[in-house]
Amino acid sequence: MDSSAQEAAKMASHFIPTCWLCDKAISLESCSVDEYGKGVHEECYAAKLARRNTNPGIREKEERAWELCALANNEQDRQKLLAHMQEIRQLLEETKRPKYSGSPPADS
Repeated sequence: MDSSAQEAAKMASHFIPTCWLCDKAISLESCSVDEYGKGVHEECYAAKLARRNTNPGIREKEERAWELCALANNEQDRQKLLAHMQEIRQLLEETKRPKYSGSPPADS
């Protein structure tokens, strides 16, 4: 195994997944995956879905973010690409807040 492969293996062995909603560690045994393929605590995801159902604006922001992702994927103009990425980031931050404030599950 060459040095770059050894370094990658070392980094992977120290990887600790985190819930993208609360930024707290999540064990692989209790990890769930949301509709974006990101790891989440079940409790965090349930809270996000409940919030989405009570605030229809969140769904529209998520849909707009996905539309911008498709545009950014094909954008050739650097300034437009940067503008798309900034708007995506802002929309995702708005849909992510407020962070789940409960304690992570005991096995995390």
